[in-house]
Amino acid sequence: MKLINIIELFYKEYFDKLNTCYHYKDDVLNQYHIENTVWTHTFMVLNYYIKKHNIDLNDDINEINLYHKINFLALLLHDIGKPFTRKKHPKNPNRVIFSQHENFSTILALDFLKKIGIEKENIVYISWLINYHGIFMNYSIKKIERLFKFNKVLLENIISFSKFDRMGSLSLDNKIKDYYLEFDFDNFINESKIKYNKKDKEIVILIGLPGSGKSTFYNKYFKDKNYKLISRDELLIEYGREKYNTNNYNEIWKKLSQEEHRMIDGLLIKKFTEYKKKNENIVIDLTNVSMKTRKKWFSGKKYFYRMFVFLKTINECIENNKKRKNDDKDLDLNVIYKFAKKFQMPLYNEFLNDEPIEINYLV
Repeated sequence: MKLINIIELFYKEYFDKLNTCYHYKDDVLNQYHIENTVWTHTFMVLNYYIKKHNIDLNDDINEINLYHKINFLALLLHDIGKPFTRKKHPKNPNRVIFSQHENFSTILALDFLKKIGIEKENIVYISWLINYHGIFMNYSIKKIERLFKFNKVLLENIISFSKFDRMGSLSLDNKIKDYYLEFDFDNFINESKIKYNKKDKEIVILIGLPGSGKSTFYNKYFKDKNYKLISRDELLIEYGREKYNTNNYNEIWKKLSQEEHRMIDGLLIKKFTEYKKKNENIVIDLTNVSMKTRKKWFSGKKYFYRMFVFLKTINECIENNKKRKNDDKDLDLNVIYKFAKKFQMPLYNEFLNDEPIEINYLV
């Protein structure tokens, strides 16, 4: 597909949403985005990149340099989550913010990338760029140094990507910071040179939206291998069977009080702790979409950690849910949106223990 055709398809799908999504409220300018709409910003960024690298829009996406292919698509899609995350600033009613738009953009972009036939490994890398393009506003330099210890190439590319993003903005502050100078890259490790420190026991963490196929994956690859399962859904149904005499997920969910939900969360952690004491291999089957939720499964260096990331579109999750054998679990779109806004791509050192996590992707 030609680049110009990709832009035309993007226009057809996103123009209305992005062109009515303003960076400011009631004519009070956003100092970082004077260029008004998200649509305008997106094409200022893309135009800057195209001109800087002399890219011909009549070229086929699969015939251009891989670096340009990935950046072109990531820049095109990096802010498509903004219309879904726009809200009033909690401290300044004259401003708007787009909290977690990087996360939501990552999930929305999957549908577009799959539709135009982008290869799985490139979808993963594009997702990384979109997901972390705002990292310098969200984390300190010291935190980034730790998180990206085993993601040297990715960090270098994010620095370039964020510069393209800023060059395509009109700002009251015209200074473009060179974040490359903030890091000593001799202290980072190239992804291709990672060496895993395998252990006798492991904790496997499944990551994905509701309906993305995590439980099916567990049943297929781990259930018969004596891995102990941590699943809130299973615990909830077990509790509902004993108290309400039903296995129906939706019925149980509606009857549970907030106190009972908290109790089930406590039972989940208790079960996890018991398995660790018995030195079991463990699979965590929850959404685990944020670093914060994944962090609680870190149990020191005696375990090896593997993550399986399910990069599924919202529509794929809805369709998967319809095919469930136990079809009594409703999957509300608002619930999927809630988790999509929290979705963070895992990093090799996100536990900050200086031992790389093995990360696998199912696209």
